[in-house]
Amino acid sequence: SDLDEIYTIVKDVEKEYNFEDSITRVSKIGKELRIEIDFVFNEESKLNKLEEMDNVREYVYSNMSDIKLDKWLNINFTGDKKWAV
Repeated sequence: SDLDEIYTIVKDVEKEYNFEDSITRVSKIGKELRIEIDFVFNEESKLNKLEEMDNVREYVYSNMSDIKLDKWLNINFTGDKKWAV
């Protein structure tokens, strides 16, 4: 399913960058999927620059190309989980 695909992509990114956690919210409104992803990182995470954050966004978006619905994608990064829940 589209949801499984999204969660798999997010978990792959979480492992790749050694994020502490991730929270994914998906809702369908008409023919649009609204996807919000929060990556929680710490000092062991491999993400330091704005450019790398945009690379993660590009990776996630491009790997969702199989999903035929219109996508509204918001990806956030935080070091404090309280901003993600």
